[in-house]
Amino acid sequence: MTQRLDILFSDTPPAKNAEFIQRTFINRELELRRAYALFHPEDLKDQIYAVHGFSRVGKSHLAIKLAQDFSNEFQLLYFYANANMRGTARDVLRTIFVQLRDFIFEQVSESEGEAADHLRFVKAYLDQINQLFLMPVARVAITRLQKEATKIKPSFRLKVPLINIGIGVDQSKGEDHSETIELNKPDAEGVVDIIQFLLESTAFITGRKFLLLVDDLDLLEESNGGLEERDRLINHLKQLAALPMVAVWVTSRQNYFIERQKEMFNFVNVPFLTSTELTDIYKARINNFHDGTSMFTAEVLKELAEGFQGIIGAFLYECFLFMGHHLGKDYPLNNSHLSEYLLAEVDKFHNNPETRSIFENITEAVRSGEREVEIKDVKRGHGLIYRVLIPKAYGQDVYEILPLFSKVIRNKAV
Repeated sequence: MTQRLDILFSDTPPAKNAEFIQRTFINRELELRRAYALFHPEDLKDQIYAVHGFSRVGKSHLAIKLAQDFSNEFQLLYFYANANMRGTARDVLRTIFVQLRDFIFEQVSESEGEAADHLRFVKAYLDQINQLFLMPVARVAITRLQKEATKIKPSFRLKVPLINIGIGVDQSKGEDHSETIELNKPDAEGVVDIIQFLLESTAFITGRKFLLLVDDLDLLEESNGGLEERDRLINHLKQLAALPMVAVWVTSRQNYFIERQKEMFNFVNVPFLTSTELTDIYKARINNFHDGTSMFTAEVLKELAEGFQGIIGAFLYECFLFMGHHLGKDYPLNNSHLSEYLLAEVDKFHNNPETRSIFENITEAVRSGEREVEIKDVKRGHGLIYRVLIPKAYGQDVYEILPLFSKVIRNKAV
């Protein structure tokens, strides 16, 4: 069993760690039932499936859990990308391309007959265009594809992006139709065309369907490209979602889904959890990763679970910080440990020049009995959002003061 706090209290589910996703997922029965009722691989919608809700309520964990379950149950080919970790729409699409390319390379050695011929053609294509994605060059030459194309049957009628070659060439001519074509590095539009070709050709060869999950779609707006890159990405994903063999899922914040809901399918709305559900999640983490030995007394756990309005990401992150503050202390941590930690955090906000004036406004609001405060220019780097404050609405300057720190500020003033 691990005592690593980053695993025990991770608020960012590792998308590729299926065991972690499954072992730490509990509750959400209503959302799971809705997803199973609305998702039918034999009749995929030509819209983007949206898993939406407020920030840090557990959208990613739910979406990844469902994607893993559905890909296993229905034999779907599942690929994942996180828009929050990528700079442009092209970068997100490239992440999908790389996974799709690697799958095709694996299939070449496992296939026989006509399927093997088709896959070798697709691989030859990938061998050439691969450089466009993996090397910092402006141009690359494509060669030898015509030779592989002579082995393709006429039924394989798909448009091959970036090149113009004959599919289903008569092999009896015995000609080596090799050619060299100079290509510029493809933009996002070129990448999505390549992905579409790979999806269509792989589906034709293997008979499989695909599930593409793009996590934190709307957070791409926080990259250098801003809103333009975010909207460019969703338009490309709509192109892929229109393919009959592809299901495109995204997670997004509630406000963005409302803004674009005519273009998306309302798949799953992820609500806030209750304090009881947060407690259950904590206990599941402890059972899985700490031999069932609680790190907190029941009173401390209750205080933390009731302090974050059901926002699971904020709850887990505060548990992580609290444990880190008292690293090396004997378990379970009690109320005196929690009070010491919270008072130290309040002093940090008061003493930090970047947060002092903001925290003075928060303190004044709490002492006046207010639960909300209007503050401009609160930045995520200040460490206040989802610890002390939660936004009331997207794009506004009104915040709700979270109960945990509200109580500390109130008691300190007495």
